[in-house]
Amino acid sequence: MPTKHLGELLFHSDSVDSPATDIGALGESLFLGPELFVYVDVLARTLNFVRLDSGDIVTVGGHGHGPGEFQVIGEAFRDSQGNVVVDDWAALRATVLDPSGDVIGTVAYDVSMLNGGPGVPRVIGLTGTGALVVRDSEPWITPRPDGLYRPAVRFVSLDAGSEPFVIAHGHGRESVRVNHDPRDTHSFRFSTREIPFAHDLFSAFHDDKLYIADTSTTSMVVASANGDVLRRIPLPPARIATAEDLRLWKEQQIARIQERRNAPSFHDPGDHIKWTEKATGNSVAPRISGMLVDITGRLWMQRYVMPTDSAAWWEQWQPDGEIPMAVVRLPLDQQLLDAVGDIVLTRSVDELGVSSVAASRLVGGP
Repeated sequence: MPTKHLGELLFHSDSVDSPATDIGALGESLFLGPELFVYVDVLARTLNFVRLDSGDIVTVGGHGHGPGEFQVIGEAFRDSQGNVVVDDWAALRATVLDPSGDVIGTVAYDVSMLNGGPGVPRVIGLTGTGALVVRDSEPWITPRPDGLYRPAVRFVSLDAGSEPFVIAHGHGRESVRVNHDPRDTHSFRFSTREIPFAHDLFSAFHDDKLYIADTSTTSMVVASANGDVLRRIPLPPARIATAEDLRLWKEQQIARIQERRNAPSFHDPGDHIKWTEKATGNSVAPRISGMLVDITGRLWMQRYVMPTDSAAWWEQWQPDGEIPMAVVRLPLDQQLLDAVGDIVLTRSVDELGVSSVAASRLVGGP
């Protein structure tokens, strides 16, 4: 199988003199064509359209209630016409913009009948008929005896003229139950703290198809918008965790907690560190730690990254392929965001936590 890796750098936000490249909080980044991509600044509530051929950047959006303005930018994705759709879950509307950044229209929605669990239902796609595809958490499932749990998730098709239709079900990220008082097993709170090699649920919607990858299973399910299973794609083999993997995982988690010790979200950082020090970890890691479907319908699956790994590996599948067409090797400090042809978008974060986005050409392979 051919192997590809990063080659020529085509764009880097740190190298461009533009206010748009001072990214407050990088959100979704998507290709809208071979020479055009858009990245979201969640903090500034803006969309930044970048032309690779000229380096020009057009910025639209901002905080507000008017057309093309946002309260909160959530998911951003492409529709079947090649436009970008931005979900504002605080305003309960999705805004459709063309590749030039002009607003085509908005879609208001009501998810009050959906959200039976914690969090906010999130729009992840738009069908060819104009129905929104929403990822929603159902009420918590009962924790297992070992204290772990996985919240139930459903994927719902939602439009203004019909009742919500459930396309598929899944289970969310594996986490832990933490008792307030060890003597009282009925009084507990749920924690979203990571556990070693926790199972997760990845999803994407493209070309009226819903891709769902549960990392505790052996295959990804591809379903139609009406819920029919169209195919199953095998996930990469599971990997066994070594003692060194678990040791490094604990060190990384403790260092991360200590760096954020003064953050308001850590009201009891010492408790988090004690829990991490006692964590034993799973012996088998999930099969993948990331996935996406690019603008041409190719599927990308990231083989699970162990703490001892020196690089991240992504499997690249053709839309109807039976085996991966190539594997792509990326540095651990580069997160894959999207791809078109042999050009990829990646995200990196510096030592101060500031994000940047880059476009690079892949080299290698046939």
